[in-house]
Amino acid sequence: MSEPTISPKKITLFQSLYWKISLLFLGLMLVVGTTYVIITSNSVNDFYLETKQLLCKDVARQVIDDVALFKGDTLNETGIKHVMMHHMQVN
Repeated sequence: MSEPTISPKKITLFQSLYWKISLLFLGLMLVVGTTYVIITSNSVNDFYLETKQLLCKDVARQVIDDVALFKGDTLNETGIKHVMMHHMQVN
């Protein structure tokens, strides 16, 4: 009787350990890269808003000092219109 020969198991390209590790690493890099972009974008946006607020604080203080926005417990509509006209001229 002849003994059956055992042929080695054929491993396809994407079933090898090399490709599994490569795909895992690629997925990890995509997650880390996306997280980095999101965090950087939020930080830049916060920095922009804080810088704009610091630059405009003196203008806001001057507008508030020039115009009384409240008359007692109610809003001063003419004062608010004056402030809005001022903002339209500045922008």
